[in-house]
Amino acid sequence: MTKETPITAAASSVAEPAAALRPADLQFLTAQRVARLATVDEAGGPHVLPVCFAVLGGWLYVPVDAKPKRGDPRQLARLRHLRKRPEAAFLCDEYQEDWTRLRWLLIRARARILEAGPERTAALAALERRYPQYAAMRLAELDLPVIALDPTTIRRWTSSAAWRPHLRTHHRVSPLPPSWRGHIGTYVL
Repeated sequence: MTKETPITAAASSVAEPAAALRPADLQFLTAQRVARLATVDEAGGPHVLPVCFAVLGGWLYVPVDAKPKRGDPRQLARLRHLRKRPEAAFLCDEYQEDWTRLRWLLIRARARILEAGPERTAALAALERRYPQYAAMRLAELDLPVIALDPTTIRRWTSSAAWRPHLRTHHRVSPLPPSWRGHIGTYVL
């Protein structure tokens, strides 16, 4: 397991995101290695895929990398979708068999495709620091785009015990812990 570089609210070369990530959101994102990116396809349907990511200045960055792809990486479905409709949803979740520790963070965002410039360079450097695999493939030298996501709406959910660690009393796996009587979880807006 690699040591995580904490995600910070470092300065970005663009304006502040429309919706701000909280310190707890940044801590949660730092601990996650993969998220799901959802776009809308040509027929108006959802297109969801797992992605790696980095966060800088409250913006999320998703790379196009050198893993095998069918066809030109610049014509991937996610990029085609975002060119036509620059909106996306980004979901990070934590699943555990102990359901008192479940958590998710859903970020709706405006999307931009970065082909060049200092913002793209900073995003690629952050991605290479976060993922040794990207450093090994020399992601920054591949001349591929990066998706920048500007959070517009942020939704958070966690079980009560996950949000308040001092309330965790169930360490064994059970289908419905007694502490959940009357509720399943807590929305944190």
